[in-house]
Amino acid sequence: MKKKGFTLIELMVTVSLMIILVGGGVIYLNNFNIRQKLDKAQAEVASTIKLAANFAKVKQSPLGNSDEVNYVRLRVNGLNVEADINGVGTTYFSKNILESGLTVTFNPAILYFWGGSGQLSNDVNGSFYGATQKADVRISINQGIAETRVIFINSLGGVN
Repeated sequence: MKKKGFTLIELMVTVSLMIILVGGGVIYLNNFNIRQKLDKAQAEVASTIKLAANFAKVKQSPLGNSDEVNYVRLRVNGLNVEADINGVGTTYFSKNILESGLTVTFNPAILYFWGGSGQLSNDVNGSFYGATQKADVRISINQGIAETRVIFINSLGGVN
């Protein structure tokens, strides 16, 4: 009489294959989550740049401040991306977008958007970027995978 069932070797092979498949799925899901975190940070930084440029264009002063807006300064300060006017510390907004493993680098380190036009300037003296010059912001992550996203800001303050 022949017995029906699985041998121990057949069960071990089946379990091994299942472990391999599940392990591959976990790695794929982890990489997907890391890329989503990077995409979210890229969208947040781009939105922050647009917001700072728009505040400069309309020369809107922050609540409680009566100073004229000569420029809006945008920079990374610790874990935050901050925008203020005229470099005197009156902050428009500060967004904490730097989650663990993310780094944001501005090139140049500080972006100046000129009041009234929103043009990108090299400094507080109004040394404007030429028509073909661009600033860039690099958002990097190094968690299992290493990836970088780059946002370009043209001379008129537009984000590409």
